[in-house]
Amino acid sequence: MDDVVEYQRRVMEGKPKYCPERKLLLKFLKGRILDVGCNYGDFHKYVTERGKEVDGEVYGLDIQVTNYRENMVKGDAHFLPFKDESFDSVFAGEIIEHLHNPTIFLREIERVLKKGGVAVITTPNIHSLVYIRKSLLGKDPLEHSGHIYAWDLHLFKRLIRSATRMKIIECGFADPEGVSKIAILIHSIIPRLSWFLYVVIKK
Repeated sequence: MDDVVEYQRRVMEGKPKYCPERKLLLKFLKGRILDVGCNYGDFHKYVTERGKEVDGEVYGLDIQVTNYRENMVKGDAHFLPFKDESFDSVFAGEIIEHLHNPTIFLREIERVLKKGGVAVITTPNIHSLVYIRKSLLGKDPLEHSGHIYAWDLHLFKRLIRSATRMKIIECGFADPEGVSKIAILIHSIIPRLSWFLYVVIKK
């Protein structure tokens, strides 16, 4: 019976996938897009310059805007300074692990998304080779990283389900730009060793 339930859950959510480049997740973004934790604006710039690949207008938010671009605002991710249902898409790349209250943040994403809107969230993977290497060397994986929390995919999905009413439509593992071909090969065979987790959720 448990096997049947697990199979049905995978069918409903989609089996975890492997994405060799995090920016390939842009395919989910469209319309009015909010990039939370835009930092220096690298991702914001990438999306803006790839207009043929990304059909939308990008707005960036960060607690400290260090490289101002058009449509960037300074703000706290716990209290997004936007009206309800302001965006068609939200991207939050490696930001949730820095926040004191990820539950509030997820509810804010749900609030600012339009009905039918989609959010893509990525966060470091606690089972990645990077974390494993630090642990084997006797180091705290979270030390000096500014990270408050760390998740595996199972716990991350539980967090989203407990915090929101949004539906997980895809989930899996991803790597940053510039990862070696050897790492990509290893991660394609054993995805759970990848750098990042990702979830795509729909309101």
